[in-house]
Amino acid sequence: MLILRKNTCIRLLESPRTQREVKILIKAQVGFALSVFLLQIVVLGLMCAIESCIVKEFMGLETKREEMGRKRGRKVAHVRAEAMVQEAHMEEVRVREFEEKNENKYGQWVKPDFEA
Repeated sequence: MLILRKNTCIRLLESPRTQREVKILIKAQVGFALSVFLLQIVVLGLMCAIESCIVKEFMGLETKREEMGRKRGRKVAHVRAEAMVQEAHMEEVRVREFEEKNENKYGQWVKPDFEA
């Protein structure tokens, strides 16, 4: 309203100042309002740009974290498989040692001739 109807606004103000001073003050107010509006638009644009960069960076970190998790899962699976193989081998060694111990302790069983 200040921009479009200056004379009406000047009459409504009924200021004791001169017409020239009032017009200058109105122009200053309009200029200040427009500069604040433009500054807010610039700040909004910058905030959107920064937010976009932060989201992209976060998504990059998220994909790296997922990739590291997959690698860690593969390593854990590999270690578990090796542990199971090692455990099976240790079990075979224990069985063999037990059999040797029993063989040494009780001697080798001799099959009777009639069983052969």
